[in-house]
Amino acid sequence: MVQRGCLEDSLYGLYFHKHPELRETWLRRHDNKQVKRKVKKEKVALVTGGSHGLGRAICLGLASEGARVAVNYHRNPEIADTLVAEIKDIHKVESAAVPGSVTNHSDIRSMFDRAEKELGPVDILINNAAVCPSSFVKDTTEEESGIPLFR
Repeated sequence: MVQRGCLEDSLYGLYFHKHPELRETWLRRHDNKQVKRKVKKEKVALVTGGSHGLGRAICLGLASEGARVAVNYHRNPEIADTLVAEIKDIHKVESAAVPGSVTNHSDIRSMFDRAEKELGPVDILINNAAVCPSSFVKDTTEEESGIPLFR
């Protein structure tokens, strides 16, 4: 028997977002006896850039495995709120929309503070927000990139 992991479940989540009519058939074939949850319910995940695209799929995958998910967004709170509602409705786990930009030190602090306030201390960090450097990261200073680097 092949066990499906978070990433694979996330990719299925993207597929079912476009083809919701096939979701119930897949769920019947892959019931909870076959798909083991690897993330414990007491874990909290923060996903930067989590409101759409691959970040959305990652959030859904983590929630399907029982993690409480903080969905980070930068510009569109409505999309993040919709995803949070979907996570709560489908996966029955806590979730929260967390605003902020990964390019701003104070936003980064407030993302963690809000996630901790609403869901508990962050155990899992998924750095999904898009940043496109023009040189190797090892050769770039924080000032050149404009992005706060963790040291």
